[in-house]
Parts: sequence; structure tokens; C-alpha cells
Amino acid sequence: NGMFEFQDSINSEKGQYADGLRQGHWEGTLKEGKNKFEEWYAKGVLSKGISTDSMGNVHPYTQRDVPPEYPGGIRNLMIFIAQNYKYPKEALKARVSGQLLISFVVEKNGLTNEFEVINDLGYETAASGIAVLKKAAKWTPGYQYGMPVRVKYSIPIRLHTAPAPN
Repeated sequence: NGMFEFQDSINSEKGQYADGLRQGHWEGTLKEGKNKFEEWYAKGVLSKGISTDSMGNVHPYTQRDVPPEYPGGIRNLMIFIAQNYKYPKEALKARVSGQLLISFVVEKNGLTNEFEVINDLGYETAASGIAVLKKAAKWTPGYQYGMPVRVKYSIPIRLHTAPAPN
């Protein structure tokens, strides 16, 4: 129980704890004081938050961190990839199977970029993975303190070649 204060070179926040949970009014700064926020808690649950960015725009929120989301969820993204991935001919000949891992950034506007191959199976499989991800629908961006943020995301793409028919 009592007052909590935190400050580092970038962020600060302060507020009350009751029974080990956030309680009442909290406030703080982000990005070296460029952005400010206020939050209200009841028994550790955020009921309301308001942030003000460096331009003076106000952003209400009820969750501090909201991850980016593909339309219909990750399951829909996996279905899209499965239906649209173009297996390279050389990879088919070599019967390449395994898991690609590709990372990318979901921008504040929901578009994706900065694709990076983390695990490649060779035979142009990663290039095909990036190509299909670039064709995917626009995401809902991630949010922190009610403000849209860039989020780095990684997605596995499982590839499997069936044995050649007799």
C-alpha cells in the first residue's frame, strides 16, 4: 500500500497501490516528457485512460497495450497465406519442407513493411513468403496509451511438400 513513483530517462509514472493493486488516479510522461497520460484504476483494473501527444491531441483508451491485429485474426492470415503462397518450382523439385520465419513492422496506419527473413529454407521460399505477406490485407495497428505505434511482428510459415504421385 502507498505511493509508487518510477522515473527513468524516457518515462515516468506515479500513483497509489492498495492491497498490491493500482488504485485511483495515476499519471506520467512518455518519450522524455513529450507525451503525457492519466489513468484511473479500481482494484488494479484500468477503467479509463487519456494520453496527450506532443501535438496536443487527446487519445482516450481502456487498455494500455493493444497489439496489432490482422482482419479476422491470425487464423485468417494463416488461411490467406495457405491459399496464396506460391511454392517456388526449385523448392518443389527439391521437396523443401520446414518453417520459414519472417518478421515485419506493422506501421501506425496498419500497412506492413521492413520485412526480414529470420529463418530461410532456401530455394526462394523466403522471397515467396515475403511476396504473399505483402499481398495480405491491411492490419489494425497496435496502440500504446491510446496512440498508434509501430510494432515488429514475426510470423512462421510452414511449408510441406507431399511425396510425388506414382
